[in-house]
Formats: sequence, structure tokens, C-alpha cells
Amino acid sequence: MATFELGGTTFNEGDKLIITTPEIGTVTVHTTINGLTRGKEALGLDLGYIKTPLDCRSDIRKDNLNARLSLYSNNQGHVGVMLHYCCNCPWQDHNHALEYHDLTIQGNAIKSNSIGKLYRVPHNHPLAEGYEYLQPKPVSPLSAPASPPPPKAVVVKKEEPKPAPPAKVVFEPTKPAPKPKPAPEGQISLF
Repeated sequence: MATFELGGTTFNEGDKLIITTPEIGTVTVHTTINGLTRGKEALGLDLGYIKTPLDCRSDIRKDNLNARLSLYSNNQGHVGVMLHYCCNCPWQDHNHALEYHDLTIQGNAIKSNSIGKLYRVPHNHPLAEGYEYLQPKPVSPLSAPASPPPPKAVVVKKEEPKPAPPAKVVFEPTKPAPKPKPAPEGQISLF
């Protein structure tokens, strides 16, 4: 019988795991090692079909299983443990896999406290409706923490010399110019 190690616990193929995520809730699954397993380096588990709150079904029966779970682990710590959920919607509306990272593993229980991600980013998958508060909030420029103000520049004002005030012109009464002396006879006076 094939065995695998998960979170420090050794399991056998066919053992029961209890999976809990906000969107899916709590489901009990039985493990099957899938073809992606390569020795102790990587582990791929098929957790089988599950029922989710989504209305889509592969047929009209409301109690029909409509999703599939898989678990992938890299025992060398490069990837960690990822839980994949994929809806089996016949209309291919919800066919993207949701990934759950940073799982808590205690015994045979695997729990995710955050909603699944689509390509490692938050998503608007209909299964996550009502769990938006668990998504990381984008930081907008208005709500971002204020950065320290830039250093204030020291402005040195160059003082230009002020123009001198206009000189006061004082008009003083002038003395009448002296009358020219008459030129001696025979000379011409210029004045």
C-alpha cells in the first residue's frame, strides 16, 4: 500500500482527510495518490468529487457532486502544500481552479483561513461570494500610509539693491544775474 507524508504525519492511500475552507466549508475526502507523484520529491493526491454551494451541477439533481479537489505538496519546501478546487460545471462557467496556500495541517485535518486564489491573486469566483472580507484589500493612494514629507528646500532670497529714492529737487530763488557791463567804445559786447 502506498504511503505519503503530510505535515509530519504519515498517511496511507485511502486514508480520510478533513478539508476546511471558507468557501467550501468542511468536507471529508479519501486520498488517492495520482500520477504526478515522483518518489518523495513531490506528492499529488486526488481527493475526489465534492459537493459545493454552487448551483451548477453536471445534471439537474441538486445533491449531485459538482467539484473536484486535489492536493499537491513539495516535500522539499519549495512550493509547500496547495489545495486545488475545480468546479465541474457543464457550462464551463467556473472551470478555473482555486488554489489555497499556507494551509494549517493538524493530524488528518487541513484548514485554510483565507479564500482561494486564482493564479495567486484574489478572484471574484461565485463560490467566494460573501467571503470578500477575507480578501486582501488593495492599497489606494488615498488610504496608503502617509510617506514622510520631502525635505524642505532652503530658499535664499537674493536681495536686489533697492533703487535710490528720487532726489529731492529743491528750487531756491535765484539771484538775478548781474547785468553785463557795457563794453568800452569800439568793442562789441557778446552779452
